[in-house]
Amino acid sequence: MEFIQAMANLVGISSTALIVIAIAGVILVGGWYVLKAAFKIAARTFAIGCVTIIGLVAGLYVVFVVLRAVQ
Repeated sequence: MEFIQAMANLVGISSTALIVIAIAGVILVGGWYVLKAAFKIAARTFAIGCVTIIGLVAGLYVVFVVLRAVQ
């Protein structure tokens, strides 16, 4: 606890405030990594969905072109 008090004195805040700031920093960094992972998963899902939709539209276009040519 003396080490924390010495660090708090260097910064000019109380030791309780230093502990609260440290905990908030750890939570923010952890939240950043969770958000980063969630965005990565969402980007992959979005990309797969877009490719699927484009593939379906292109496939239907080819089918209708072929059906129109047969008639």
